[in-house]
Amino acid sequence: MLYLTNRLLFRPGAEMYQWMNSSHRAVAAKIGSEEETFQLVVRQYANLVYSVAKRRLGNPSLAEEATQIVFIRLAAGPKLESIACLASWLHREALRVSVDLWRSESRRRIREEKSMESQGTEEKSTWDELAPHLDAALDQLNDEERQLLLLRFFERQRFAEVGTALAISEAAAKCG
Repeated sequence: MLYLTNRLLFRPGAEMYQWMNSSHRAVAAKIGSEEETFQLVVRQYANLVYSVAKRRLGNPSLAEEATQIVFIRLAAGPKLESIACLASWLHREALRVSVDLWRSESRRRIREEKSMESQGTEEKSTWDELAPHLDAALDQLNDEERQLLLLRFFERQRFAEVGTALAISEAAAKCG
């Protein structure tokens, strides 16, 4: 069962009780359910995990994501001996997840920057190649053809508007 706790989504596993000592099991039995016990653990340790992630990542959104990943991994049931081991495991896992997220974000940012650079470069180089020939090609057209192209592509008029301006049909404007 999935449920929301402190803005985090969790699905506790049956192995959650393995890291609890007898006093924690007694508290869990008093509370009544595994889900409630997991919620208690999340409430108790969410700030620890979040603060480790935020210090490492410097980004609150990524720190929230890291916190959620850590608790999802906890719900999957790591092998832990005691509640003391839990705090240590959560800290270490928060560091690991934060490093993974930082690397992933860095790679994504580099890919996006390269993509933007290559798009800008391709467009600029294509335009640089075509620009000198454009005016020469337009100059070789008759006045009506040149005006049709200029109205359609430079003034961004629809074919119906071009046809009206040149006193020709829309179909004729499309065929040029």
